[in-house]
Amino acid sequence: MFVEKIEISGFKSFAKKTILDFSGGKNLKSGVTCVVGPNGSGKSNVSDALRWVIGEKSVKNLRGNKREDVIFAGSSTKSQLGCAQVSVFFDNSKKRFDIDYSQVVITRKIYRDGENHYLINNSKVKLFDLMNLLSRAGIGHGNYTIVNQGMTDQILLSSPVERMGFLEDAAGVKEFQLKKNKSVRRIKKTRINIEKAESLMREIEPELRVLKSQSRKIEKAQKTREELAEKRAQYFAVRLNNIESNQSKNGLELKRIEEQIEGSQKKIKAINQKLQESDNSSIQEQNKLIAGIEKEKAQLEKERYELERMGFKQEIELKSLQEKIEQFGKEEIILVDRGYILTKLQKIKDELDSQVGKSLTAKLIFKINDLLQEIQAGKAVKSKASEETEKQKVLLNKDLDKIKQEAQQNSIEIANCKQKIAEKNQAVQTINAENQKKQESRVDFKDQLRREQFEVEKAERYLEHLRLDKTKLEQELVEIKKDIQANFNGNLDDLRKISCNLNLENLKMLIEKLSWQLEQIREIDTGVIEEYRELQEKYDFLEKESKDLKLTLTDLNRVIVEMDKTIKNRLAQAFTAINKEFMIYFKLIFSGGSAKLEKIKIEKRKFLDELEDEGEKDPEDLTEFGIDIKVNPPGKRINNLNMLSGGERTLTSIALLFALISYNPPPFAFLDEIEANLDEANAKRFSRILKKLSHKTQFILATHSREVMRMADILYGITMDSGGYSKVFSVSLGQIKEDGDIKK
Repeated sequence: MFVEKIEISGFKSFAKKTILDFSGGKNLKSGVTCVVGPNGSGKSNVSDALRWVIGEKSVKNLRGNKREDVIFAGSSTKSQLGCAQVSVFFDNSKKRFDIDYSQVVITRKIYRDGENHYLINNSKVKLFDLMNLLSRAGIGHGNYTIVNQGMTDQILLSSPVERMGFLEDAAGVKEFQLKKNKSVRRIKKTRINIEKAESLMREIEPELRVLKSQSRKIEKAQKTREELAEKRAQYFAVRLNNIESNQSKNGLELKRIEEQIEGSQKKIKAINQKLQESDNSSIQEQNKLIAGIEKEKAQLEKERYELERMGFKQEIELKSLQEKIEQFGKEEIILVDRGYILTKLQKIKDELDSQVGKSLTAKLIFKINDLLQEIQAGKAVKSKASEETEKQKVLLNKDLDKIKQEAQQNSIEIANCKQKIAEKNQAVQTINAENQKKQESRVDFKDQLRREQFEVEKAERYLEHLRLDKTKLEQELVEIKKDIQANFNGNLDDLRKISCNLNLENLKMLIEKLSWQLEQIREIDTGVIEEYRELQEKYDFLEKESKDLKLTLTDLNRVIVEMDKTIKNRLAQAFTAINKEFMIYFKLIFSGGSAKLEKIKIEKRKFLDELEDEGEKDPEDLTEFGIDIKVNPPGKRINNLNMLSGGERTLTSIALLFALISYNPPPFAFLDEIEANLDEANAKRFSRILKKLSHKTQFILATHSREVMRMADILYGITMDSGGYSKVFSVSLGQIKEDGDIKK
């Protein structure tokens, strides 16, 4: 079941709230509900209520003259009502409606003052949105969703163009037609809006040009003032920065020079101290010390000489004694008299003792050579050593040892004497070197002293210059603070944050130039800027709106082309399929014969003339199509539908209706006594076909036919109460319960 129930309150003859429940039992496999009752009881008001709630706007189609005719008008026993309300409940478990609810309730209310509301699940919606939702679900209020007795003939008697409407409804193009029609209306409205926008823009442009020119001058003057203020601020900032920077440098330089002078004075004091420590008195004392050392050295030289002379004498004695000792114990050759030799040697010794000098050795050698020659001139006599000789040898060895000891001691004393002399020489050299170094140091100290004194004098002159600069900078700072206070709104901290790459001269030139430019600009009312801004915003808005509208126009044209293409394709597909189904149902109902639909061109009409110029239209878009019906009942040849009898027209209409329903089964269909003209045999055929189709579509029928009632799953009886309003009974298996449900 798709339609679960209908609630009617105050609509036409239903003065009291009435509920028709179509859900039935859970074991129902088909969906056929029959609404029965005598003429005038209000059966057709149920179909009107359903037609009205799903958006019917034509009062004529609701069998009325004005809108409030659908509200209960009152009776002899019951007064009229102020509003009418109908709600239809749909089972949306299969999501036929494209909303996230398992049950969808569509409600319509109308009041006698004309106020009208549409609701979906108690939320107000626009009629277009409701129609769009119903169209996507395959529900339409026009063609075969709700069909009354007069509409069966209307299908045949309507014009070809009107028949095309039935085909369009079956083809499911209502959704696309709604979008297309909405787009057409929007295009018309959009074109009007574009023209309005462009007309306003043309009106605004002359005034906008004047205001723009004046505004530019004012903006230029404002920018010049701002730039002048900026450059003045930069000028003061640069001046302030230069003064404070120079003060900082001056302070650092003053401190550096004072520290330099203090350091130089310390150096001068240290140099004077060193000069005092290395004065001439200390050098004179060193010279006296050298004289004493020289005197000691001369005495040591004399002692060394005596020791060396004694050493030579000891060498001779040692040599003589050694020679004597070597002759003892041997056969001697006496060349001369022994006494003579002794006497001669004594004389040499005496001469050696009496002489002192460095030529003593040479004389000694000469004397000895003379003695040897004299000995060689005598005769040699060999003799053996005697006992006396041995004694003399012992004595000579003793003398030899003694002389050796004396000679050794003498050598030691000579070495000591030489060492002392060398030490004295070294001491003299050391003292002389120290004196030389002191003399050189004094010269260096005096040079350093002169240099430091010169640097101090120069630094003191520079220090005086820096102190004068410091005084000048302090005065400049006082003056610029006065200038800043008089010409600049900010404080010194604000100025210190301003950065500028220009020097003071360049800034002065810029300030003079900007001041001159500002004088050349004629004063204009500053309100012009705001007026220009507002007018420009309005113009920009209109321009943007125009562009957006033109883009919208393009999009809408594209939508219409797409919708036309979709509609055309679906209609072609539907025409072929419905034509085939029409032939099948016609033969089934008439037990033979033939039937077909033909697509015909009716006339050219101005189609989409709101969108494009004639030269841009497709010829097919200017062609209007319709549907012609060709039927031949068994044994007859019909050239015109008017040749059919009343029963034949009804059967033909029903065959076409079933073909439409078979192609695109609607969720439900309300058939209001469309089988009234059928005999019992045809009513049976109608019932069998209806039962077969009910597996795809829920059928609600207002009927008097017993054959139709027999195949119904639910049966509602409607009577007119004595109070002048409709009353509903539900019937099941012969049991009747007032305002009740079916029981099985």
